Amino acid sequence: MLFILWLMLPQTQGATYFYYTFVDPTLTRHEEDIDSTLGRAQQKAINKGTEWGKYGFVALKNVAADGLVKGLQIVIPNYNYQQGDGKISVEKILPHVLSYLYANNSDVISSENVKEEANK
Repeated sequence: MLFILWLMLPQTQGATYFYYTFVDPTLTRHEEDIDSTLGRAQQKAINKGTEWGKYGFVALKNVAADGLVKGLQIVIPNYNYQQGDGKISVEKILPHVLSYLYANNSDVISSENVKEEANK
């Protein structure tokens, strides 16, 4: 309890003495090791963040493609769109839509873009 009071009381300057006598020399002596360890940790964090970002982007693309397929399966039977034989199906339009999605890395798929890809 006396040690804590000695550290805390401004009259004794115990914390200042303790820092300059023990903490500062220890940190100075190990500064290079601390800096290199922090540098390695930073590089690992950057690499892991990049890796997770790639996985997240792939997962997001898969979810978007799955949603697109399900949406097309719902919309196409009720969609009045003429192409070739007058019929449109998921099998006809999906390759065009997916090629557009993956080739252009598009963030936004509009109905005009889908129609343009289907007419190619």
